[in-house]
Amino acid sequence: MNPATYDKLPAADKKAIDAFSGERLARHLGKYWDEVDRTGVAAMKKANIPTITADAAFRAALQNKVGPLEQTWFKQAAAKGLAAPEKVLAELRAEIKKAK
Repeated sequence: MNPATYDKLPAADKKAIDAFSGERLARHLGKYWDEVDRTGVAAMKKANIPTITADAAFRAALQNKVGPLEQTWFKQAAAKGLAAPEKVLAELRAEIKKAK
């Protein structure tokens, strides 16, 4: 939500929005996306659509391209007040690994 618009809301409205947004909403919606993904993968398998897994060389090449973007994001996030952007990314990656 636009911060200026949010700031104009009454406290009760902010409280209601805060209660059903952020991480809570992301986790809730993520469960539905996971189900849609499972349905899509099952449909691909049923239709004999081949899938591939990226090999180590491709993943390394991709990381070389993404690395500078991450560094830019770290700087921008820190400039906006995020105390430990590297930690945030590490936690995200840890959550992704747990979900596999």
